[in-house]
Amino acid sequence: MAEKLDVAIEQAKADEKRGFVFDKNYTVLKKAPADLAGDYEVPGCVTLIASQAFAPQYGTVAERNEREKSGRVLKSVTIPESVKCIEFEAFASCEWLENVTIEPGLRIVASGAFFGCRALKRIALPETVEILGHAVFDGCENLRE
Repeated sequence: MAEKLDVAIEQAKADEKRGFVFDKNYTVLKKAPADLAGDYEVPGCVTLIASQAFAPQYGTVAERNEREKSGRVLKSVTIPESVKCIEFEAFASCEWLENVTIEPGLRIVASGAFFGCRALKRIALPETVEILGHAVFDGCENLRE
């Protein structure tokens, strides 16, 4: 178990160099970089994804349109069993996020966690979820499962 945690912390440190912001113990993912694109796997040392951690930070409308045209957008996220809580609007307005994989262990999904994720097609909440906030999936018009 300790070896798995060490590997996860090393991943978090590498992610930090890419612009991610964590707390000093690498248990809270505070902010993802604005230019995050493709697929992302949250490190296995993270227990909490902070409010608006993945909320897009676009400059101008032109910059936003350029990111979309070039495909430089976040498409999928894998959340490991270590994560127990996804805070308020953590992924709000990630318009191009299509897929979220959540391993069993998550207990709390706060209000609006995935609000406005228009492209979200698939997400399966594990049975370990005890608290599901208000309007978690509002604006997820393509959500099918």
